[in-house]
This record gives sequence, structure tokens and C-alpha cells, in this order.
Amino acid sequence: MSFIEPIYESEKEDNHMRLEIGNFYVKDIKFGDKLSFDDGVLTINKEKALDFIREDERITEADLYIAKPGDKIRMCPVKRKQSSLE
Repeated sequence: MSFIEPIYESEKEDNHMRLEIGNFYVKDIKFGDKLSFDDGVLTINKEKALDFIREDERITEADLYIAKPGDKIRMCPVKRKQSSLE
């Protein structure tokens, strides 16, 4: 799993922030109180993530689940409801 993490520096050139791209090996993922990555474990604050997702007014309902390899779960695509105005 890869993600972009901003690197904040005390002395910024021209008020710009340096952005570094890194690869992080994720051994596990879980929900917790805050967003963090420690010793290969990615922790996500579920409520804050859902709050961010729900900022999009087109999203009327949302929930997050963690699915890991080997879990007996079926992933289904999200379908857009057809409008009679289209």
C-alpha cells in the first residue's frame, strides 16, 4: 500500500510545503481513535473518515468496513440511481 504524506519543515522555502511519496508495508488495518501508521499497522478514525465522505452532498448514505484477504465477504459495486431528469 502506498500513500502520500506531507513533510512539514520548520524552514519552508517560499511558503511551500515539501511533499514526499513513500511506500509503506501495511501488515494490518483497523479502526481507532486517530489516523496513524505504526509498526505496519494502519489505524483509521472511522467517524472522521465518514464525516469527510458525507461532505459530498451527492452521498446520501455511507459506512466503512474493513475486508482482509480470506474474509468471507462479498464486495459489490456502488450503483448510481437513475434520475428521470437525465
